[in-house]
Amino acid sequence: MNSVLDVGREKYVPSTEKGQSHFKIQLRLFWYFLSFLYALFVGGIESIIACFRQQEKSLNGQLAVVTGGGNGLGKAICLRLAEEKCNIAVVDVDIRAAEVTALELTSLGVKSKAYKADVSNYDELLTLRSQIQNDFGSVDVLINNAGLVTKISLSEGTPEDIQKVINVNIASNFWTTRIFLKDMIAQKRGHIVGISSIFGLVPSGRSILYNTTKFAVRGFMSCLSEEIRLNNLSSHIKTTCIYPLFISTRDDLISALVRLKFFDRIVVMSPKYAAAQIVSAIKKEKLHAPIPNGVYTLSGLLAILPRRIMERYFDTTFGKIPPIY
Repeated sequence: MNSVLDVGREKYVPSTEKGQSHFKIQLRLFWYFLSFLYALFVGGIESIIACFRQQEKSLNGQLAVVTGGGNGLGKAICLRLAEEKCNIAVVDVDIRAAEVTALELTSLGVKSKAYKADVSNYDELLTLRSQIQNDFGSVDVLINNAGLVTKISLSEGTPEDIQKVINVNIASNFWTTRIFLKDMIAQKRGHIVGISSIFGLVPSGRSILYNTTKFAVRGFMSCLSEEIRLNNLSSHIKTTCIYPLFISTRDDLISALVRLKFFDRIVVMSPKYAAAQIVSAIKKEKLHAPIPNGVYTLSGLLAILPRRIMERYFDTTFGKIPPIY
């Protein structure tokens, strides 16, 4: 093997290295624990100092690309960015909706243009980058908002349906980030935002496909942040992963929540409210941002407590949901 990149490409050959002894494994785990205590102490102090020094950055004059910017949350994010005097490339497969959004943005005094692109198509995204470069120059903020909201359970949907959701909701994050990150590295400035969900933190069995992709967005953004740090780029390239609760965007989604008698038991935000929280998180350069604040702590507790407690919490808070099979 000539490079670590060759791992998995060559024919399988069993390793001749023996596994470590039980004693060595336990010793290594103890060292991990001591390292954790050190990181907790030093990192905690550094975090406290950073909180007092932190200032919101300005987005004035920067260029943001917002995928899925024609409707719903994407459009609300565009309008909120315009209030910060940020120029915006509105990307959507629905070009008419994107054009309406871009027209509203220009009326607010910022530069904006609509672009039609299927974010799951790598070649279309390469063309998109060239078009934006020609029209505006390099991108400062990339907001991967485009996504397909589905209520598909494990037993529903065709293979084509499932693959389409995976391609749009998670694979597109790889493609857009790969394409625009290169320019951010060159200009030594950039911010990449991924839109996950509260269901990227806690499980839900009513839309297993959608929720799985949102867990994947969370994992992608966490790994992306670490890759940027390991490449010594974190001082000028930032990442933010957003975890919103329900947002009143699609009528079919909200209608389904009403039919399930679920609507009055949950938090439902307006797109404008959610967008304001998201832009604030970007300006504060938050690594993870629950929308609204507070749900991150609750979801974290649910993740580490015994599963029976989590199940009891869901049943008590949201009520019993009818089985589907």
